[in-house]
Amino acid sequence: MSNNYEPSENVLELLRSSEELVGKIGETSVCVRELGIKGAFVQSEMAVEDNQRVTLNIELGEGGRQLAAQALVRWRRPGKGFGVEFVAVADHEALADYMRSCARNLRAASTGGHKRGETPTDTDD
Repeated sequence: MSNNYEPSENVLELLRSSEELVGKIGETSVCVRELGIKGAFVQSEMAVEDNQRVTLNIELGEGGRQLAAQALVRWRRPGKGFGVEFVAVADHEALADYMRSCARNLRAASTGGHKRGETPTDTDD
């Protein structure tokens, strides 16, 4: 079965990746969680300030493309990490492609790989 589901822009804005991604801020390795089109949660003990501008480099999945984003720290949880809002993304299409892939995978998992309204017996020959 081909999966030709294309999520709307509204879905992409709400979606957060559950995958833990490898990232870097300067020379510091970080874990990027809850990646979305507009920002992410950065799991790290590094000290940051509210509204601090950071350059975040993220590896989008296994063998994925590298994404560089300028971001502002919007909130902090000392010792755990911080939330960032993207203000500039070098390759926005790479991020959008990655999020579309996450949406398709999530939809396939929730439907057991079948299209909405389709049951396993609908596809049996």
